[in-house]
Amino acid sequence: MIKFVLILSAFATTPKTAFFENLVIPGLWHIQNKSARGYAYLSADVAGALAYFYTSRYASSVRNSYITFLHAHATGNYVTDESIVDLLEKYYSSDEYLENLYREARQIYPDNPGEQDKYVSENKLTTLKWAWDSKSDFYKYQDERKHYRQVLNNRLTILGIILTNHLSSAVDGFITAKLLKKKNMELHSTFAPGYWKTTVSVRF
Repeated sequence: MIKFVLILSAFATTPKTAFFENLVIPGLWHIQNKSARGYAYLSADVAGALAYFYTSRYASSVRNSYITFLHAHATGNYVTDESIVDLLEKYYSSDEYLENLYREARQIYPDNPGEQDKYVSENKLTTLKWAWDSKSDFYKYQDERKHYRQVLNNRLTILGIILTNHLSSAVDGFITAKLLKKKNMELHSTFAPGYWKTTVSVRF
């Protein structure tokens, strides 16, 4: 197995410079100073960016799919407002939605039909009429909405990984530059397929 050994002398850049360079582009400062692990940070960032881009496009595709589906099986209108899209997931029909509002109104104003009507008028989110063609279509739409939310959660997780990689790279750069700024200190990085080792040595 071939191994590569890098010996880096004290860096000219300051720890603050190392921090901000790696915060903007993970691994940049390490790469500029011949440290191989900079490529690991950069590769992780590129992979994360590609995963985020793919997941975003997939989420958009899933959303377009269920918007088309509800247009075909629940209402003749194209609905894109998220609050209305939620209602079509929660209620089988607009009549069921209105009945639920009236049920709430009757609990608040049990003996006042006028106030009940006013409550419903003030609180209903849409005048859209809908009714699902079948229970199976209704359940399929709910499944697609759940899948969409899961994809969004996955995208959020990927974003968290990307941000963590940026921060880890920045902190690594800061600490490494601070250590190597000391006199007679060297960083040794040994790497090979399936193997990685970094040590700091001091000459007295």
